[in-house]
Amino acid sequence: RRVLVTYSNGSFDCESCKKRRCKHTLVAMMVVNNKLLDEGQSKVSVDKDKQKEPEERTYKLEPLIEEQRVYILQNKRIPFEIPHKLKNEPTIKSFSPSETECHKCHIPLEKEIKTRNGVIFCLERKVTGIIVEIKVCPLCKLEYRYQDTSEGYHNYNNNSFFSLKLMETLINSWTEGIPLSRQLDVLQENIAPETGYKLDDHLIGKALSFYLALKEDPKYTSCYRCCYYPPIIIMDAIRKIAFDLDNKDIEYGNDVGYKNFDEMKMASCKRVILNGLLDKQVRATELKSYGLKKFYSLPPYVNKENRADHTAPSTRKFGQGNTDITERGDEETIHPQRILDLYEAKGSTEAMKNICRKAGLPVGTKAQMRDAMLQASGSVYTEISKNFASITGKSGGLLHGHCQHGFSYLFKILVLPEGVSDYAQSIMSMKVLPTMVISDVAHILARHTNLNYGPDVFWPWDGRISDPENVERTQDIK
Repeated sequence: RRVLVTYSNGSFDCESCKKRRCKHTLVAMMVVNNKLLDEGQSKVSVDKDKQKEPEERTYKLEPLIEEQRVYILQNKRIPFEIPHKLKNEPTIKSFSPSETECHKCHIPLEKEIKTRNGVIFCLERKVTGIIVEIKVCPLCKLEYRYQDTSEGYHNYNNNSFFSLKLMETLINSWTEGIPLSRQLDVLQENIAPETGYKLDDHLIGKALSFYLALKEDPKYTSCYRCCYYPPIIIMDAIRKIAFDLDNKDIEYGNDVGYKNFDEMKMASCKRVILNGLLDKQVRATELKSYGLKKFYSLPPYVNKENRADHTAPSTRKFGQGNTDITERGDEETIHPQRILDLYEAKGSTEAMKNICRKAGLPVGTKAQMRDAMLQASGSVYTEISKNFASITGKSGGLLHGHCQHGFSYLFKILVLPEGVSDYAQSIMSMKVLPTMVISDVAHILARHTNLNYGPDVFWPWDGRISDPENVERTQDIK
């Protein structure tokens, strides 16, 4: 392989590496100097001030891909309730887009064959050799692909198609708390071994994310008893709903990243849809620059009818080294399950020793350090919150709020372990606050909210149901 190196005004430029002083420029400098010495001339030297800086190879999304993504998001929404007739998994030999003219140029589209090797994934079978057609505008060159649900199938990457019956089955099991991998294991047992059909959990997971990104919001967002403004909210964190996370990926600081939940959701949907539009080669190398940023605090979701105009600001503070700090005498305690998660994580012994040393706790066996942390959960809160993601490799879970009848009114995706600031931010993002909030950190939540959002949020008696003096009077009775 030949490499072209040019020399001009004291600067060697390598067309291959585009780096300063690579091996090709050094070889070129040696060849030029040897030739100059033979001719009796002085050597050349590289002027570092004129040497070009390495060019940043950033990927700029093509306008046609962006236009295609916007068109799919706006015009190819999937209804929340799928009719039963679309779940029959009919036999299909080809897919073709329903559009007949360009929505921008208003001229007829030209039909092309994208591939003859499309694959359909159903519950118990796989069909290969599917013809996939696209339509292209001859003027603006915008591509249209099959993205409807009229045939009972969902198009992921214009090569892999999934039946709506398979997608809805996975979603229904997901809502019951069954992990995707376990669902696929159960479905795999019902498939005859001689067919050779194996469910690819990685591919199906991406296709399911694409499917959910296009799915419309539910029509009913409130309990028929509590209506839009529930008088009672019960809040707790679900730690089983977590995603893989590296502590280095978290962006700390005063910026919470997104103004509201809708902005975060749209950024996530755009990222997921882009994953199905780009070619495999581009997707593997350039798509990471379009990932969803993992800020330390993400905005909570509140039902639209009771959603405030602006999401309440996060009150979690960070000191040096991105460690959690308390503010104005506020107390923070970590849930015992977090300590048990660290105890069960592989390779966490040394990390637990460091946490115990910094918290002033005795260092011993892993079980002894676990017991010491459980007894002093308040003193180890800062260290565990800081190191939890790097030790376990998992996010903080999902903070969930529902009425006494079990209908969900709010939730918040936790990047870090849950803190009282996450509870307070979720509640204060509601237009009409509930009369009663039930939580396992109720006394800390009331004090934290009154200190950061106003003294009259939880009143009277700091959120207690009755006067605290009544408790003292009962203790005096013998």
